[in-house]
Amino acid sequence: MTMVIEIKNFFYKEAEKCQIISKIAYMLARNLLCEICANLIDFLKNFIFSEKFLTSCKQSPKDFTRNRILPFHHIIFFLINLIKGSYQDELDGFFKALDHSESFIRKVTKSAFCKARKKLKSNAFIQLNLEAINYFYRHFNPKKWFGFTLLAVDGSTIKVPKTAEVEKHFGLWGVNGQNPCPLGRISQLGLDTLDLRLRLIRIELKNGETEILLTSLVDTEAYPAEIFYDLYHQRWPVEEDYKLMKCRIEIENFTGKSVLSVYQDFHARVFSKNITAMLAFPARLSIEQENDKRYPYQINFTQAISKMKDTIVLLFDRPLDTAKTLISALHNLFLKTVEPVRPNRKFPRKHKIQKMCFYPSFKPVR
Repeated sequence: MTMVIEIKNFFYKEAEKCQIISKIAYMLARNLLCEICANLIDFLKNFIFSEKFLTSCKQSPKDFTRNRILPFHHIIFFLINLIKGSYQDELDGFFKALDHSESFIRKVTKSAFCKARKKLKSNAFIQLNLEAINYFYRHFNPKKWFGFTLLAVDGSTIKVPKTAEVEKHFGLWGVNGQNPCPLGRISQLGLDTLDLRLRLIRIELKNGETEILLTSLVDTEAYPAEIFYDLYHQRWPVEEDYKLMKCRIEIENFTGKSVLSVYQDFHARVFSKNITAMLAFPARLSIEQENDKRYPYQINFTQAISKMKDTIVLLFDRPLDTAKTLISALHNLFLKTVEPVRPNRKFPRKHKIQKMCFYPSFKPVR
């Protein structure tokens, strides 16, 4: 009897040691990822301040050559700050956050910003996005599916400002006999145009319908048909992402009426959303490690986007140590703002929902 008790105590102690070691390893991994997040911001900050980036993004060689209160990098920081309100209100709030001021001070007028943004090419944010994505896949070690990186694609349209310049560029589209309006076709993934050998897979759904899937993975032994049923449903977050873009980030709430401002706003907000997702990556892993409740949990990404307002400006403007502190604070906040994931829930599409319209003359407050 004594031997049995001693053996039990031994296993309990060993189990406790394993749990402690596991927690220590988990904490070290989380801290490492937070460190990588800070390095990502530092990498992008150095890229933004590089002469090569500046040269490639200005409209004319004479642009951004003199020291002004609204330099090149401030225009970048302002446009990625998830702008929704009026120019002047957003500018006052931007410099209040930048200067850690307790009160609003008028440092830049809206007319000065309108003039300055014309000097900036929209490809600045495309470049930043590509640099951030490449850094993420090099250093964050995201999950893979059978050794592949999953890339899901879907398209959508967005309403753009109804001006003569914008209408000429994007064209007019009429829907169900309504008055025609300019629409932009959007997609968040580029695809190669090389020829592909494809395989068709027939899947019988539970409701009796038949679904046909196409894949370039033609090896039926290495990739049996059964694995593609769950894979197809993993593209659903792409559609949810467009809902986030249109309803939460308000991608159609443009800050200007020119073609240039449309492209600047769109690519700047995509960049801000992607940076938020990258900074939330350690929190996602932490939640997955701790998912031992009735439902698995995930971070509330709407809240994560909301907390990035003004914070994203400070991340790029402050020293690396301050950025690390901000990222750690964001990470802890993301962990506290989670929602349960309830699998196998289905809701019918509501096709008659009226799309929200945004009017430059009636901008919301911050």
